[in-house]
Amino acid sequence: MAGIAAGIPGSRLQRWLTSATYGLTGGDPRLRLEFAHGDGAGGVEIITGRAPTGIAEVAVPEAVAQRLGRRVGEEIVPATLVPGRPAVPALRLVGIYRADPDDLVMRDVLTGGGIRESDYITVGPLLVAGRDHPTLAAGASGTWWITPPSQTRDLLGPVTAALASLRGDPALAGFSVHTHLIESLQAADEQERATAAVVVGPGMLLGMVALVAVALVGLLLGEVHRHGDRLLISRGASRAQVLALVLLGMLVLVPVVIGAALLAPVLADLLPGGGDARIFATTWGVAVLTAVFGAIASTTASLSGVRDLGGDRLGLAGPVLSVALAALAWWRLRTAPEPGPLTTLAPALLALGAGAVGVVLVLALAGLTGRLPGGFATTWGAWSARRPSPVIVTMRLLTVLTAAVLALTLTQLATAGSTARERAIAEVPAPTSVDVALTGPERTSELLSHLPSSTAVWRGEFTLGAGTRGAVIAVDDAAVASTPLVGPDPDPTWPQAADALGRSGPGAPPAVLTRSLADLVGVAVGGSTQLTVGSTQVPLRVVGITDRVPGQGGETYAVLTDLTAFRAAMSGVDISPRQIWTDAPRSTAAALDRGDLRISTQQEAFDRAHAQPASAALRGVLLLGLGTTLTACVLAALACAVGARRARRRDHAVLAALGAPPGLVRRGVGRSELLHVLLCVVVGTGAGTLLAFAVAGAWTVTPTVLPTPVLPVGMLGLGAAGLTALVWLAALPGLRAHDASPSHRLREGAS
Repeated sequence: MAGIAAGIPGSRLQRWLTSATYGLTGGDPRLRLEFAHGDGAGGVEIITGRAPTGIAEVAVPEAVAQRLGRRVGEEIVPATLVPGRPAVPALRLVGIYRADPDDLVMRDVLTGGGIRESDYITVGPLLVAGRDHPTLAAGASGTWWITPPSQTRDLLGPVTAALASLRGDPALAGFSVHTHLIESLQAADEQERATAAVVVGPGMLLGMVALVAVALVGLLLGEVHRHGDRLLISRGASRAQVLALVLLGMLVLVPVVIGAALLAPVLADLLPGGGDARIFATTWGVAVLTAVFGAIASTTASLSGVRDLGGDRLGLAGPVLSVALAALAWWRLRTAPEPGPLTTLAPALLALGAGAVGVVLVLALAGLTGRLPGGFATTWGAWSARRPSPVIVTMRLLTVLTAAVLALTLTQLATAGSTARERAIAEVPAPTSVDVALTGPERTSELLSHLPSSTAVWRGEFTLGAGTRGAVIAVDDAAVASTPLVGPDPDPTWPQAADALGRSGPGAPPAVLTRSLADLVGVAVGGSTQLTVGSTQVPLRVVGITDRVPGQGGETYAVLTDLTAFRAAMSGVDISPRQIWTDAPRSTAAALDRGDLRISTQQEAFDRAHAQPASAALRGVLLLGLGTTLTACVLAALACAVGARRARRRDHAVLAALGAPPGLVRRGVGRSELLHVLLCVVVGTGAGTLLAFAVAGAWTVTPTVLPTPVLPVGMLGLGAAGLTALVWLAALPGLRAHDASPSHRLREGAS
């Protein structure tokens, strides 16, 4: 066995002895106590007391302690069920434990929390000290567990080989060999692929924005070299020679960008949290191809300085192609949102298509502003929009894309925060939840008296027909229970339902049903229904119907009722409160803890949900993309303003020669630029908001639950205003009029 375990690097070999041949003296005749001892066992967290060390000591799972009604220090007296088996003396309960959810062995050992019901009720394992314990002396069965390390990658192959070796070993003929690990590893691989697609998607969007910025750099270089290239041609150089110079510059640039691309993954591995990152050959390949493609895009754009385009006219080929690719991406997301190359690239293609349409729309709207009252500013803005240069068009595209990325990032962050909050409230239904299952009634009453705005809660399960199950939540104070509702926008019928629950008089227990349960049983407010709780038929008066009830968690069907009335209807059954919901902080509850309480808060649950690796990675990529895009846009705005100033100097010279005051020109150009930037930001914000709904299915780490995007209207407004101010202020210094004389500028422009 050890040799087979060695085939899985880092695996742990455990041997468990278990026996379930004893009952409980004075307990349910169907009850069976399962005693166990594990050699090398781990994954056990003692939450109250300590681990057993003596022959008369035992530790039990948390749920078993609740089922048996035992606390630390009390006795458990096993009852001999098999004739001839030795009697076992009373065992003192010295510890209550729970399993580590990441430990695969304990997760299987504690199936059902340690309680398994069929013809008999088997509870355990009750941990004892030593394999020679009297409870394991006869009739015990042994189980070997081979547990691979949780942090080891690529386990599927070794585990499959080990399983085949065990099943084919003649020495194990007649023994049962089974594992759920293969299915878990396959599911983990699928989750890894989905997470990679989620993270790579924003990376592709960032890459697309970067390529637009690189193309803009190429256009600016073309503008800078335009006059020099024309001078070379006027001195006898051919266009082929000038083109060769441009291509030679690209050849010099390519090794530099390849070196930067090869260095980038290494630097990423040095970042905080990047030590566990894997760098594949494809990582290097993608980085090098992206760098080379960027260099080619920059060089191709700079060729505008060599070619004579016959004027600064905007072609339609680029926008039409972008829209066609965006339509293909939209179709892909709508029909097949599973991870794949096209699905991963789809958000970037959608953003590019939206940006192209946005630029055309911005230029059209800017051209119409000349009809508005505003004097020189609107006239200049409309005139410049009708004859934009490629540099200006690309800069407008980058501004639209930056606004779209900003809106998309803010919406995604708000959606992720809302989803994490919903999960937290589903897990912990009150600001602070205190588990009192291990305490007595007097202790519960004491806690209620010291915790403000608190209510006692009992939670169980009901059955309805064949296979239909749901949650029963009984609260002592409906007014307090109404505060921890799931979601920021509760069903408007809930306050009336909670009020009716609190004012109900004698009769059947009042109940608030979820809408799904009310539709299932076909009952309305004022009607009655009947549910089975355990083996008891409980009649209920329906006083309210709402979308969700506090404490529902992940259940589809749930009912909220009054604890006092429900306890009366369940006469003969222990309906002791198991939780206390309160809005007191954790510190207040912790001050009352004597080692018998489990305290959890919504904030802790929110932090856990928010810190999941896939969610954290998605947030990091989005924020990295936003920061990079903002930086590129601001720097490009400054560079393009300087380029536009050079391109329009003859226009400024004509205005000055006609007697236009420099201050009027400066203010008019600045205001027209502000108008254009504002139009770009507004259009881009709208495009980014629509894009957030389009990528909701592709950028989620829980594909089975598609979140509804949450629009942070206030943050979107502040972000749009801030982006407008940044881009405009960055461009403003480059929009100043030249100080040289008009004749000098006209001669320079004609040279």
